[in-house]
Formats: sequence, structure tokens, C-alpha cells
Amino acid sequence: MNKMFKYALYISLFFVSFVIFLYWSLPYSILKDRIVAAIEQQLSNKYEIVVEDFSPYWFTGIDVRGLKVKSLDEGGAELLKVNRAKGRASLTSLIFGSPKISFDLDIGRGEISGSAVQSADEILLNMSLDDVDLKNFDVVGASTKMPISSQIDGRVDLKIDRQRPIRSEGKLELHLDDIKIAATNAKLGELEMPLPDLVISKGRGSLLKLEIGKGTVTVLSFKLSGGDLELDITGKIFLSNDIANYRFNLNGTFKASETLEKALPFLFIVEKQKGEDGRYPLSITGRLARPLIKIGTFTLPI
Repeated sequence: MNKMFKYALYISLFFVSFVIFLYWSLPYSILKDRIVAAIEQQLSNKYEIVVEDFSPYWFTGIDVRGLKVKSLDEGGAELLKVNRAKGRASLTSLIFGSPKISFDLDIGRGEISGSAVQSADEILLNMSLDDVDLKNFDVVGASTKMPISSQIDGRVDLKIDRQRPIRSEGKLELHLDDIKIAATNAKLGELEMPLPDLVISKGRGSLLKLEIGKGTVTVLSFKLSGGDLELDITGKIFLSNDIANYRFNLNGTFKASETLEKALPFLFIVEKQKGEDGRYPLSITGRLARPLIKIGTFTLPI
């Protein structure tokens, strides 16, 4: 019995030592290249993934530093920079075939952390945001053509249908604190206008709260307060397999500061639409490819 115990102990010790040896001797440079190539292929080779340092993290994880995503269509413009990304898989989840990945992303001074669980039919994604600044996501600036900075906290919980993403479900609640736009030239359709430095939200009270299910995004609350634009919108967005066919049914009000009114010359045209409280009625309908935006009874020419 003692001999069997001794043999079992030796075998266990050998196994543990072998695993540790493999862990520390893995050719991580080759593994990094393969992972980067796989990600770039999934992104249709339209983006370049740059990683400064790639190393092991615990027994089933990786630690990435200096992660950059660059566009190949816009002269190598840097769209995203992550200071550090750590992720590791739960060993038991790997054994049972439903990998659970825990991750932490350091982006600027902010952090995004959470977990993702993958099965044959769905992906469960849960993450929290702490002091996230949109200026670190150059992809946002590239799409809006505006230099936006922010302080965003909140939580996202999604159940993503892998076969039909339109059937996905989830909730999102983000506190939109201290959003600012630096002076720039903004485009509204074919109309271009200079904008001064603007404070879009300041302090607590600005919120984006969504529920997703049955092919519909319900906007429970979209509020901006404390800045040059006060906004309060609710409604629904009806999803489609083609993003261009997403349909809006959103209604609410907005109020512009004197600074913003001077920057948006068309507002004098809709002065009669303003209520006694200084707020304008706002509705957004139509498809994403061609939305219909109305201030009261006036339709914006976009």
C-alpha cells in the first residue's frame, strides 16, 4: 500500500513538473503570431493587430501589453489602444467544453473587466466599465468625426445567439459622466458647421439604459444633463439581419445652451417649436440608412 502511494506521489509530481515545464517553455512568440493572424483573418484582413509584449498569465491565461488595432483602409490609422489585457480560461470549463474566459482591459486610465462563456449555441458576456474614456477609442472619433472624451461607468450583460445574433438578449446601463467634444467641424448630412468646445454632460444624472430581446432594443432611458445639451429620449430600435435596415421609433425632448444655439444656426428656424420650458420636441424614425429626424413638425434635411 505504501509503495502504491509512493508511486502515485511520484507520478503526480512528474505530471505537475511536466505541466510547469511546458507552461514556461511554450514558444509564446509563435503562439502570439498565430493568435494575431487568426484575429486579423476574422476581421477580413482589414485591420492590423500589433502586440508589444505577449506572456503567460497563470496556467491558462495570457498577458498582453501594448495592444493596438490599426486600420488598413485609412493609411494605418490607430483605432484602438489597450495598455494591458489579461485573460485566462477556467480549467474546469475547458474540461467540460464550455470555455469561460475572465478578462481585464486597461485602456488609458479606465478599465473594462468581465467574463465570457461560450457554448455551441450562445455566448454569455458580462462586463463592467470603470472610468472609460472614449478618446482612447479612436474608432469612435473616426466614425463620428468628432474628438470626444468621457468618463463612463456601468455594466453590460448579454446573451448572444451565435446562429442568429438578432435573437440575442441582454441589458446595458451606462452612466455617461463628463462627456466633452473639442472644437471641430461637424457634418450633418451634407451640411458642415464649426462647433466650439462643448460640454455634453457633466456630473451624475446622464444615463443610457437599454434592454435587448425579441429583435428589439428598448431604450428605457437616454439622458444627458448638466452640459450644453440636455436630452431625454425613450423608445425602441427594431433590429434586422442587415444593420442598414434597423428601424427607429424614438421620442423625447432636448434643450440647447446659448453656446450650442449659436453653433447650430438652423435652430432659429424651429424657434416656434420650443416649449415654455425651453425644450424642443424630438423624434427619430425610419431606417438607419435613412433616418427621419424631426424637431416638432420640422424635418431636418439630411
